[in-house]
Amino acid sequence: DLLQASKPALFGVPTSPDVAPGPGNRLTDSGPLHLPPEPRRLVRILASVGHSLPSAVADIVDNSISADATEIDITFREPDQGHGRWMTITDNGCGMNRARLSEAMRIGSITDYGDGDLGKYGYGLKGASWSQAESFTVMTKVTGESPHHLSWDGEHMDNWEASRGELDRWISEAISLGDHGTCVCWRDMRPPKQTSAPKGVAPYTAEVRDLTRHLGLVFHRFINAQAKGRKAVTIR
Repeated sequence: DLLQASKPALFGVPTSPDVAPGPGNRLTDSGPLHLPPEPRRLVRILASVGHSLPSAVADIVDNSISADATEIDITFREPDQGHGRWMTITDNGCGMNRARLSEAMRIGSITDYGDGDLGKYGYGLKGASWSQAESFTVMTKVTGESPHHLSWDGEHMDNWEASRGELDRWISEAISLGDHGTCVCWRDMRPPKQTSAPKGVAPYTAEVRDLTRHLGLVFHRFINAQAKGRKAVTIR
């Protein structure tokens, strides 16, 4: 009820007290009732977890560091340079095989988290990504294997089928992996609802500034090689 009151757009108004049957769902007088979540509405709920752009990027960077990355490159172009607002976060971590990628893209994925990880509940990658973008792709590569990729599009979530189809040429060119690593590509990013840009400063410039400051604060121990048992991490 509290969520409905604060986010009324996420909830439709029921037309009757009964639950309308969906695919594979027959209304009976007894027995269990199959009630799968409505995909697009669940995506909007996940997108409302409260992430700002800096905190969402930090969640992805945390995944990279957990994968033993020592170099993380963030590309965030001005929207007027083509393809709208988009961002790639690329690391040189250990990468994932096909099975691990599939699990990572599952909502509520089964993952073992460390005490210092930002994520805890199996939707960090998805929640962070959908908080900023309508669709996203993860491409990953393990040493000695071909790269694998999966995409989620918030407007095409029927049957919970992630896309393995061929990527647009510009996305393939934007994603650059070495011998191993992972790249998260956010597309159709939503503009910020508010900006910290002072008068005379472009909102994009303020976003880059805030992102740089936040990552420097959150990951300063890794950047300065002060994290026990960890090599220094370079974030560009």
